[in-house]
Amino acid sequence: MAYRGRTIEDIDSNDVSPDTSSNVVITSSLRRTSLSAHARRLFLAVASRFSWRTELFDFIRSPASKLLKMSGKSKAFTKEEELLLQDFSRNVSTKSSALFYGNAFIVSAIPIWLFWRIHLIDLYSNLISFVLVTLASTYALALAYKNTKFILKHKIAVKREDAVTKEISRKLAEDKKMSKKEKDERILWKKNEVADYEATTFSIFYNNALFLAFVIVSSFYILKTFTPAVNYILSVGVTSAVLALLSTGSQ
Repeated sequence: MAYRGRTIEDIDSNDVSPDTSSNVVITSSLRRTSLSAHARRLFLAVASRFSWRTELFDFIRSPASKLLKMSGKSKAFTKEEELLLQDFSRNVSTKSSALFYGNAFIVSAIPIWLFWRIHLIDLYSNLISFVLVTLASTYALALAYKNTKFILKHKIAVKREDAVTKEISRKLAEDKKMSKKEKDERILWKKNEVADYEATTFSIFYNNALFLAFVIVSSFYILKTFTPAVNYILSVGVTSAVLALLSTGSQ
């Protein structure tokens, strides 16, 4: 491509058409990601629906949830493009959200038993602290689950793409009535389903293991000189907050 490696200013000064320049910018950005060739092709197809300038840069920098809002200004997305955008969306379904908050509440409540039976903290006089810390920890852990899932989901999707493609292609090999586009949509849907399930289960396991390990270590060793009430608030509250903070990273 004649414009490869050029900056936006170079493109502007040479009066390159919006369609051509948008493809240059997006293709350059996508090459620095781990997207498969099929995903890059679909992203270019989606990006071509947006007008030049503001919407193009919003497309490159915005999460998938914002892209769906922007689609009101352009043509409707195809089913295949919507499936691809799900692969990059931070949004979780109601079912996943309930699963996250349910697990987070159970895990956040476990330290209450630890401090009641082992550290001999008075249960009734510290009831308000237990309730407030458990609720705060539940929210922080659920946020950590969600962020960790988002980071893992696309990585898993890329790794599982070949296996899923082979499996679905083998199952649909004898179906002559189904078009190639429908088969591609089925592959994308299955890949998204597999990646979503694996990312969800691993995210819950990973954060739960870290949370319980840190709470035990901090309460028995790091904060052992503090009173049981302060020990509980710091060990549970700080641990859940740190996990939520660490989950916001990009790696």
